Amino acid sequence: VIDNKGNRLQSYPVVEEVDEFVYNVVNQVNIDSLLSTVQWMQDLGCRDAQSQEALLTQNYLLDKYELYGYDTYLHFFPCTDSYYGYCTEYLCDGDTLAAGNVVAVKYGSEYPEEIIVISSHYDHPDGPGADDNASGCAGVVECARLLQYVDTKRTIMFVNFNAEEYWLVGSKPFAEKMAVEDKDIIAVFNLDMLGFFPEDIEQVTMGAGASYIALPLWNYYQQVANLYVEDVPTLRFSTGDSYGGDHLPFNIHEYPALYIGDIEYHNAHPCYHQLCDTIGNGLNNFLLFESFAKATLAASLLLANECLPPQNLAVLNSDTALILKWEGTDYANRYKVFKNGILLSETVDTVAFDCDVCVDSTYYYHVAAVHDDGRESAPSHMCHSSFVGALNLPFSQNF
Repeated sequence: VIDNKGNRLQSYPVVEEVDEFVYNVVNQVNIDSLLSTVQWMQDLGCRDAQSQEALLTQNYLLDKYELYGYDTYLHFFPCTDSYYGYCTEYLCDGDTLAAGNVVAVKYGSEYPEEIIVISSHYDHPDGPGADDNASGCAGVVECARLLQYVDTKRTIMFVNFNAEEYWLVGSKPFAEKMAVEDKDIIAVFNLDMLGFFPEDIEQVTMGAGASYIALPLWNYYQQVANLYVEDVPTLRFSTGDSYGGDHLPFNIHEYPALYIGDIEYHNAHPCYHQLCDTIGNGLNNFLLFESFAKATLAASLLLANECLPPQNLAVLNSDTALILKWEGTDYANRYKVFKNGILLSETVDTVAFDCDVCVDSTYYYHVAAVHDDGRESAPSHMCHSSFVGALNLPFSQNF
């Protein structure tokens, strides 16, 4: 039974300037380090989800995370031949795959229950898969390498899925597991294909896709990426925001998740699922590859330590007023309540009342937390409601 509301209403910080510490960590991303992971996976050849090569890759990634000192575990799952009605071309016999999802956990020091996921898939059925998706795995491993000695207030999970190419067969049960356990996942950055860019386009750009649930996360990610990787602009996909990827099962359970990768130019990719998907061919743009890793690292590290806005604002009707409720923050000195963009009131509580309302009129509200030093947080999500008022009795309806 899944009794999990997800984080559809998750709000994020507004990032307007570069943090020097984060900048220094981000600029330690190393292309040689990234390529060493890709080269190891490429040398294995085909990494079909049911193959010995997939098992070797699982163990390789597990060893990496254990070397960095993280708590790790393997999440195993049965191989099935369909996912949400999509049949795959691969033969799955229903048995549990020998190679599972690899999970490494960096526990937060202050808010360990709030989780950021950095993920990728490691299987590939049609060749060496340097771009698809050794590049994504390398990005996750590089983030883990650089964060091993960095304190974070929130928990970060590094996850490498198997059987994505069977149509998300590995990520689906993992996302379900998170929902069943009511995990508080505030963001998922899913890295899938980071290194191809058409050679006839001069300006290299990074792409990301976002469902409706993940639009606030996308806005946050774009702010951060464009601040910390200025030379390679970050743009939202022009086509197919919900393109298949391991972000999708998280979105289905209402966890905000982004697809981050080069799939914007999928139709121009000559080595997609071909034997030529190797370093220098399928993975042909090292600047793009490095930039994706930097953007993901910056967004994850900032989010792991930043103060979040008030969360889960709700507006309820009473007989005479609209009642606003939200989740408090431990840094707030007080809260500012805004109605239609104008300050309505300030309070030290996590509830407010608006008595100046008219029946059938719609009002828009958001809340901001105020720090002890007077700084104001980013706004909560916008919540709107119409005032209904009390039911006048006697009441009759002639049918």
